[in-house]
Amino acid sequence: MYYFAYGSNMSSKRLNARIKAIKFANGKLLKHKLKFHKASKDGSGKCNAFETEDLNDFVLGVVYEIDKNNLNNLDIFEGKGHGYDRKEVEITLENMTKINAIIYYATKTDDSLLPYDWYLKHVLFGAKENELEENYINFIQEISSKEDLDKLREQKELKIYN
Repeated sequence: MYYFAYGSNMSSKRLNARIKAIKFANGKLLKHKLKFHKASKDGSGKCNAFETEDLNDFVLGVVYEIDKNNLNNLDIFEGKGHGYDRKEVEITLENMTKINAIIYYATKTDDSLLPYDWYLKHVLFGAKENELEENYINFIQEISSKEDLDKLREQKELKIYN
């Protein structure tokens, strides 16, 4: 089955630390906008593919092939039922082929939230690793973030890149 990662799971290091996944292709989710307003239990904002119905809006990301047996584990990591839910969407690949993939979307949002800087690093690492469009990477780099005062959490999150 296909999973469309558009946030921190675009980083293959982060995703493969959670479940086994194989990159299939880069893709685009139409009529959605990337927002960092998913209310997280740690007090920060996480990524959301926010549905807009505007044909000019899109979210870029990475389509991974995952084993259906890993879906429950991914649900747990993503917090399905606790701020995120899952749905199937149509993704347009770079060669213009369309496929169905699952995404996780926020059910609890707060537009006043900012992501932690370490979380934004995960998203940027994945965007650069997968060579998303330069203007999209620039858009992500311009997102305001905040410092996580829990330095142990930050170290734990970023140790996969060492």
